[in-house]
Amino acid sequence: MKFVGIFTILLLSLAQSGLAQTSASTGDTVYLSQEENQFYILINQFRSQLGLPTVQIHVQLQNAAKKHSEWMASKDFLSHYGPDNNKTPFQRMGDEGYSNYTYMGENVACGNGDAVKTFKQWAFSPGHLANMINPHFRHVGISRAGTGNEQCPFYWTNDFASMSDPELDPTDISDLQKIKSAIEAVSGFIPADKKVLLPIEQATPTITSNESPASINQVSSSSYSIIQCMIPYSLGKNILSFAAGVDALMEITPNDSGSYKAKVSYLQNGVATNYYPLIINNVSVIKNANYPITLIFATSTNRTAGFLIQMDTDKSSAQFDPYPTSGVGGSVTCSYKR
Repeated sequence: MKFVGIFTILLLSLAQSGLAQTSASTGDTVYLSQEENQFYILINQFRSQLGLPTVQIHVQLQNAAKKHSEWMASKDFLSHYGPDNNKTPFQRMGDEGYSNYTYMGENVACGNGDAVKTFKQWAFSPGHLANMINPHFRHVGISRAGTGNEQCPFYWTNDFASMSDPELDPTDISDLQKIKSAIEAVSGFIPADKKVLLPIEQATPTITSNESPASINQVSSSSYSIIQCMIPYSLGKNILSFAAGVDALMEITPNDSGSYKAKVSYLQNGVATNYYPLIINNVSVIKNANYPITLIFATSTNRTAGFLIQMDTDKSSAQFDPYPTSGVGGSVTCSYKR
């Protein structure tokens, strides 16, 4: 299964442990594992090929990445949220002291212990690629954790951030062939069917309103619905609810293709309104049999509005967070059909 985010000082056994020494942007010495160091080399070779500023290891980001990778590996569960109180990546980086920033981003992955394979995982995932080619980033933390015996072996976190001046930074890279050539140059052969996609060019998920108001006169659970969540207006405004005081009832159902869609109906004081439902196609639903959490994720094609729900399927409790930054997050009530 593959899904597409403190220092060890043993001078006498450094060579045997496979640790590589590098200098952090703060002047500290940081030790990376062999695969972490290989990824550090790859990401900077890649950015150099594209004419982008290289990123340097930052102690605070390294601490944040290490703690998060170790937590994910201990739970055998991939998530941007956690471990304490469903903290966001930005909160976790801030907890380590990295608080004066203009840009932040995080990539997480599992399924590969190999740096090159993980680099390719992210390189062909639009959202992850966007972080790797972000012209504003200057600092990074890179961590791999796990034993290889996990259900999804080895957990990776890249925490990116910068205190750069946006007006002085390079422009975004939009030449897809140039990006693909750079990927191949630093990581080797790429199969012909591998396609580079930037986030702005993603065909999915798509958001459309294609059902009539009459269809929600009586709001009821579809016989195929596997998850229902009630999103109050205070949390869903600007993301799911666009009229003051109107709550959102979201029902997740499987498509014939095996993917999922979300139907969002609108309620005012618990009564169905005459607003058109929102249909969100190609919603991501990630479940882990060994850890009672379901992740639901969707974002619009222009990445201006979206959401992530992290749900405990044993307790019907969930955390709703907007994406990328508009609105506020909080607890919501969800029901789950096994």
